[in-house]
Amino acid sequence: MGTIINIDKKNTYSLVGVFTNMFGGDPGGLNRDVLEWVGSSPAANHSSVLPILENCKIIGAGFKWISNQLPSLTIGQSWTVNVYKLNNPLTDSVTISANYTLVGNLGITLTSADSGTYVGKFSSPLNIILSAGDMIRIAGDEIGSIATTTDDGQLTVLFQTI
Repeated sequence: MGTIINIDKKNTYSLVGVFTNMFGGDPGGLNRDVLEWVGSSPAANHSSVLPILENCKIIGAGFKWISNQLPSLTIGQSWTVNVYKLNNPLTDSVTISANYTLVGNLGITLTSADSGTYVGKFSSPLNIILSAGDMIRIAGDEIGSIATTTDDGQLTVLFQTI
């Protein structure tokens, strides 16, 4: 008998990004708090756009604060991390919000229960399917009028090739 090899094992990898100046601006041109990928060009060069090189799915995410001051959200306010896909990567401008379609929620939402004390959150298992050639942005969407702050948060996204 030969050796059994697990041919079903999938390749997984993670990417890290930073939400800079959360609730205080629009670094990526989408009228949202846009994730800037670590090690990429400055926001002025739209480093929040991530080209998908092979068929994959987002299977998990983790968020943690990296600033000293945590936001103060009141009841009725929330901030949710979503995934947006560029409608036509060959012709659409990456800086126009109307060119993106919401394709998934990373299962990370901050509410008044997280204000001031919560340092991190993890998603439940996810299955957001992406295809080679897609261009995505990950953004934090606000409900309510969250006070302007300079908080920074780090997001680690786990991908699996399919």
